[in-house]
Amino acid sequence: MGLRINEINNNESYEIKPYTSSKNENSNASENNFASYGVVYEHNTDQTLESCVYTKEQVMAARSSVENKQFQNNLKILGFYSGSVATDGNLGSQESLRAIKNFQRVYGLQISGGSNDQTRAKLNEVIAFYNSTLADPELSTVAKTVSGYSDYNESLVKADVARSWTFLRVGMGLTAKQASGVMGNIMQESGASPTNAQDSKMNSSKLRDTGYTYSTTDNVAYGIVQWKNQSRKQGLKDMADTMGSTVSNCNVQFAYLRSELETSCKSAWNKIKDKDDVENAARVLGSAEMV
Repeated sequence: MGLRINEINNNESYEIKPYTSSKNENSNASENNFASYGVVYEHNTDQTLESCVYTKEQVMAARSSVENKQFQNNLKILGFYSGSVATDGNLGSQESLRAIKNFQRVYGLQISGGSNDQTRAKLNEVIAFYNSTLADPELSTVAKTVSGYSDYNESLVKADVARSWTFLRVGMGLTAKQASGVMGNIMQESGASPTNAQDSKMNSSKLRDTGYTYSTTDNVAYGIVQWKNQSRKQGLKDMADTMGSTVSNCNVQFAYLRSELETSCKSAWNKIKDKDDVENAARVLGSAEMV
């Protein structure tokens, strides 16, 4: 039995090839087969190969569905979908529109909610960089710098670090040296955990203070760069509301950091960008210039 279009998903392997008609078929169909037909071959788990002929439009629709699901899955990997939101290929859903807009905000694109070529290309660039970072053996060494925390989990820390590093390099355009200086500060402040609250105030030795109730007035530093004073913590909350998310979401924090670096902290940002130097970037980010 041939594969039905609605069975196509990311868990199976497919190949699209031109369809060649048999001698018994209409000659017009034979002449136009490359323009009008395609064959979807399904590689089944029992190693048999089944095929079914579809029109070109059906093949393109199926391909589009697969690509859209992969687009959604990449956004989910990067934290733009929360919980168990289905990656169903529907980019017009409220969840998808929100995720796309938030990705565009974090990575400096025009915020439209549309999955245009620029957005798809940027997402491909981001996910490739993220995956490459996760596969880098040196990432384990970086993660272990915060292994003293009681809730240390290397896989979670590596994912946090990889997201931050990807944002700094691909999203903010820092060189490896500049990003290393910023990343060193982030690791010292929070271990790259977006749910980290100030240890001295929380009497905690945890990276992930999930029990902390966020307040703009408690003077408890919070997040990857430990936002502390009322105006900055309010700004983070406002960003979360704008993005339809929470202050604990890493991408909300990336978006707010971007907004600060482009506005109130622009002078410090320019100093970081001015020199391709690790120590300079770490000093500027860790100084009062960023408060």
